[in-house]
Amino acid sequence: MSIKPIRAKAGENQEFEQIPAGVYLARCYKMVDIGTQQTHSAKFGDKEVRQVILSWELLQDDDGKAVSMADGERVFSVSKKYTLSMNKKSNMRKDLDSWRGVPFTDAEANDFDITKLLGQFCKLQVVHSTTGDKTYSNVATLMNTKKKVDGVNDIVGFSIEEPDMEVFNALPGWLQTKIRESNEWTDDAEVDEESDGSAVESAEQEEIDVSGLPF
Repeated sequence: MSIKPIRAKAGENQEFEQIPAGVYLARCYKMVDIGTQQTHSAKFGDKEVRQVILSWELLQDDDGKAVSMADGERVFSVSKKYTLSMNKKSNMRKDLDSWRGVPFTDAEANDFDITKLLGQFCKLQVVHSTTGDKTYSNVATLMNTKKKVDGVNDIVGFSIEEPDMEVFNALPGWLQTKIRESNEWTDDAEVDEESDGSAVESAEQEEIDVSGLPF
């Protein structure tokens, strides 16, 4: 009996252009709410946490020179995943305090609408980290800036609570898969209304002039 060969492909190795380490003028252009995800760490074990991914386009280097990828057309972009929490100890709260330039009061942080970050500019530090034979570009520090230039990418926001399927279908496949793994996702894209339990107790604070702050 003759059996037709079934051949497995090694596939192509995707090479991603490395973002040079440094400080950049950046604009937050994408925010993707990936819902409640199962996570594991040696310190905390298994947990369920609500997560969001923020993405920035890198527009100028620290000397004010426009930056682009090797093709001279596309700009670099970098992302960071956060637990959706404005608790004082959360990474999101710490980064937004630094980005804003003035720390949030507890009253301001409580129930903060993170979509206010879309379209906002910051100084962003990219650092490299190496795992095995791979080097990754990571967001290290966000800093306040008053400088603004024209952005390149369209502003994109996706909420797991009110999913826009046109936006969802335009996301990369790996990100669609991640969203589908969330507790909130259903086949018909209907989501339950849930609280992430990250409310912060309000406290009386000295009033601060926030009129010139980005958010």
